[in-house]
Amino acid sequence: MKNKILTTCFAAGILLSGGRCLGNNLVVGTPTVAGAVISFSISWENSWYAPSQPSNWDAAWVFIKYKDCTTTNWLHASLSTAGNSVTGGVLQVENPAFADGKGVFIRRIATGGPGTIATATVSLTMTTPATGSWDFKVMGIEMVNCLAGDFEVGDGYSDWRFNSVTITSAYQSGGITSAVLGGNGTVNLPAAYPMGYNSFYAMKYEITQQQYVEFLNTLTYSQQALRTIVSPANSPYAYAMMGVGANDNGIQIMASGVSTTTPAVYGCNYNNNSGPTAFNEACDGQNKACNGLDWGNLAAYLDWAALRPMTELEFEKICRGGTPVTRVAGEFPWGNTQILGAETGYTQNVGCDNELGKSGVVGNGLCNCYRTWSGVRPIRVGFAATATTNRVTAGAAYYGAMDMAGNLHEIIVNTTTNGATYTGVLGDGDVSAVPAGWPSVSTASGMGLKGGYFSSSCDAASNSQLRTSNRNGYNTAPTAKDGTYGGRGVR
Repeated sequence: MKNKILTTCFAAGILLSGGRCLGNNLVVGTPTVAGAVISFSISWENSWYAPSQPSNWDAAWVFIKYKDCTTTNWLHASLSTAGNSVTGGVLQVENPAFADGKGVFIRRIATGGPGTIATATVSLTMTTPATGSWDFKVMGIEMVNCLAGDFEVGDGYSDWRFNSVTITSAYQSGGITSAVLGGNGTVNLPAAYPMGYNSFYAMKYEITQQQYVEFLNTLTYSQQALRTIVSPANSPYAYAMMGVGANDNGIQIMASGVSTTTPAVYGCNYNNNSGPTAFNEACDGQNKACNGLDWGNLAAYLDWAALRPMTELEFEKICRGGTPVTRVAGEFPWGNTQILGAETGYTQNVGCDNELGKSGVVGNGLCNCYRTWSGVRPIRVGFAATATTNRVTAGAAYYGAMDMAGNLHEIIVNTTTNGATYTGVLGDGDVSAVPAGWPSVSTASGMGLKGGYFSSSCDAASNSQLRTSNRNGYNTAPTAKDGTYGGRGVR
């Protein structure tokens, strides 16, 4: 999300300006606060509620951060499940199935689209803070709904795949044995393990560099030091993550922090220029997928956003969809075995909102993967989708999630002994400690990788890690801040 943040302290507050999230251009306007009610405008493009298969919808996950004007510590606001509204008659406020008050979904009321959601005003009732002088930030993340129901895992073809099994309510409510599920390293999974049968939301895109900047700018100095590769006390223009070049990460320090007391301020500066307007320009890489993550970084981001990591079974649900959709041997997330590399070594409009692969590279299964030149690199999330593409030409997963293959590795909870204890507990908005039950952030045991990345082979004849059912990274513990690692969350 490309947000420009304006923070001003008032009694009972004001906050954040909005910005755009490339892909569907999610725009959150400058909020106002009256008592416990915070109001802001919202709009986005290409929104849908499909009347037929897959019969799902997209949504914006909206949550609020606030801080006392006398401190630098941002907290997560609690929202009421009542007293919330949206103007215009097109959108509704949906309280999540886990009504923990950490955020709400904004989505269409009735079937329609895809089309633009005209600007509407959202009003949410906060239960915190009560009185005082506060800053507020409204955050929004685009999501897609993955419906409850049976679905298939394994494709009878890919490397280290699960058996060809239909995940049903009986497995989700009673557990599934390793003998039935199959797959390397798999153990018996209890009913509490998120197998993908139940309904959930998934992030439409991998975390972008602008979204990671917003995250960093609400952390303490000590927390920032854990989530970047350089000290927050470094001088301005120091690269905070991987740097540009092959890694293509333009996150830099805008204003230096002071050890243990004052956090740094971060911004996007992909073109690495200087001066008072250097940061967050039109082509500063805000919408590029954010690499340089490890499981600790991803866990902190998801906890901060009140989301959670997805399991490798949920990964296949997002990609393949539910029955009566049937598996295809060797299929990619767009549902067939066609694949076309975007040749991002020749990227057009690098770092811009309209960043694309090589001119003329369009077709079925367009994906950011290794095709003919080794200079491929991370690219703008959702780059292959346009107003005229369909699932196959956009390289989209069944429920509308983008870049589930290629671009950056997806970090998932696996089905090994350490992953099987995961119960899907949600983040609480506080990054001081990850939720109990999430795999260890120090060892990343129980975590793995899915979906391949920008240098994964596009060769459709190979046993590619880009395939939906491929599990050759299922037990690769993402402990390093790696230039090929990204991620997304679910709820």
